[in-house]
Amino acid sequence: VKIYRKKHNVLKLTITDDGVGFDVKSRKNGIGINNMRDRVASLNGKFNIASKLNEGTKIEVTFNHSLLNELL
Repeated sequence: VKIYRKKHNVLKLTITDDGVGFDVKSRKNGIGINNMRDRVASLNGKFNIASKLNEGTKIEVTFNHSLLNELL
C-alpha cells in the first residue's frame, strides 16, 4: 500500500499484490469492488483496477487534493 502526493495537488493511493489475479473484463465485480468505485466517485476521484492471472492485482485511486478538501 502506497499513499503519496504527486504534482498539481494529486493524491494517489496504490494497492498491489502478487496473488493469483483475475481477468478484470470477464469477472463480475463483487460488492467490495463496487463499493470502492462508488466511494471514490462520491469524492470525485478516479478508480482503476488491473489484474493478470498468476501475476497479481493493482488498484489505483487518484484524488485532486484541493477538491477533496472542499468536499470534506
